Amino acid sequence: MFDIVIWVTVSKEWSLKELQGAIMQQLKLNMESTVGIEEYAWRISEELKGKKCLILMDEVCDFIDLHKVMGIQDHQESKVVLASRLRDICKDMDADELINVKPLSDYEAFNMFKQKVGQFIHCPGIKPVAELVVRVWGIVAADRQNSKDL
Repeated sequence: MFDIVIWVTVSKEWSLKELQGAIMQQLKLNMESTVGIEEYAWRISEELKGKKCLILMDEVCDFIDLHKVMGIQDHQESKVVLASRLRDICKDMDADELINVKPLSDYEAFNMFKQKVGQFIHCPGIKPVAELVVRVWGIVAADRQNSKDL
């Protein structure tokens, strides 16, 4: 379906250069400290040229100019998926479609956790830790699992 899948988590204190660095790392491109953000955007764009690319951006809290980050406006085959708790951010970034994703219940999250861990869930001491992880991080785990299935 896609030639390349890039998944980056955007921190609250993100910068263009850090975001470009995360993308370039997944593309296995070298970063030179003396090069500016325009050069990085060009390199990313050139690497993606002619390829179908899915770009998953998780935890987006601020507007991101995707052209400045990776120069992708000319890549018609590429798709960008934004995950954000802030609906207005997605609107500001001209999202084609907004989808409200509801968090998993503790029961659903624990079942998903059991599927991933497999038989190890029955090892002594694992189940209580798993239940705690699901209670605290279940929503995050569910979001990440759903993204990996794309």
